[in-house]
Amino acid sequence: MLAVLPALNQPPEIIGITVGRSLLEIGLFALGAIAAGTGIIPYLLRFLAKTESRELFLLGVVALC
Repeated sequence: MLAVLPALNQPPEIIGITVGRSLLEIGLFALGAIAAGTGIIPYLLRFLAKTESRELFLLGVVALC
């Protein structure tokens, strides 16, 4: 909702377009986050776990956070 609020500050003629664009951007960001969360992050954590270094794994987890 916070991402859509700035779009509501537009003239009434184009408010639908700006709200739609904001919702599209939110959707694309969500898809990117899902793709990263299911593909890239598990691969990175497996790679760090294979090093068998607890410190490196902890550093990687903290960096991801």
